[in-house]
Amino acid sequence: MQITDKVVLISGASSGIGAATAVALARAGAKVVLLARRGERLQAVAQSIEASGGVSLVAVADVTEPTQVHAAVAESITVFGRLDVVITSSGVGAFGSVESIEASALEALVQTNVIGTLNVIQAALPHLKQSRGMIVTITSFLGIYPLPYLGALGSTKAMINALSTAMRTELKPWGIKVLNFGPPETESEFHNDSGTSHRKRAKAGDVADKLVRAIRAEKREVIAGRLFKIMGFFAPKRLDALFSKAMVAT
Repeated sequence: MQITDKVVLISGASSGIGAATAVALARAGAKVVLLARRGERLQAVAQSIEASGGVSLVAVADVTEPTQVHAAVAESITVFGRLDVVITSSGVGAFGSVESIEASALEALVQTNVIGTLNVIQAALPHLKQSRGMIVTITSFLGIYPLPYLGALGSTKAMINALSTAMRTELKPWGIKVLNFGPPETESEFHNDSGTSHRKRAKAGDVADKLVRAIRAEKREVIAGRLFKIMGFFAPKRLDALFSKAMVAT
């Protein structure tokens, strides 16, 4: 996909991978719509983009509120006249055992990570059908093999994987591409309360550059941790033992 002059809406654009991707896409010539709840953070990202000669639009909205999301998409169309790519980067994390996770905490995860993703996609789809555009869902290896104490988060990523795979076929008649992008664990606010701060993480800018390359190449799926997926198929007990020894206290 040629990125220059494409209109790209990014949810979760106020920080982390979302913000870094917005900057990278603007640098590549895209017109970027920045969507998130925190207006001041979005303005800071927009100023960074515009200082480098890029074009952006701030759209303050909560992805869990469909009315706000539809209004943000409508504003994007009013300003730019089209929508070519949607990247659903909004998400929250959680760390804890399946035994201790509360239903309310799981509901909150699903509301933002899954329902929020669905709200953005559904609001954008009429316009993506016109442009024969692309949907990018941000997932994780955790949706394939949830690590200990990350089962709740992994369950939301598994749901995103399922939605992405299904709509890739459903939207084929309109020429819409679907990229399921699972970055490595990345430096961001996402992990502030995860309890796993000792883990080495990728830089958001590096992840954003990789995502831009995947969009250009119109990739179907790019998920870090494929080696573990293969190992989980051929040697699942060994993989279980590996993570148990590394992460589970006895």
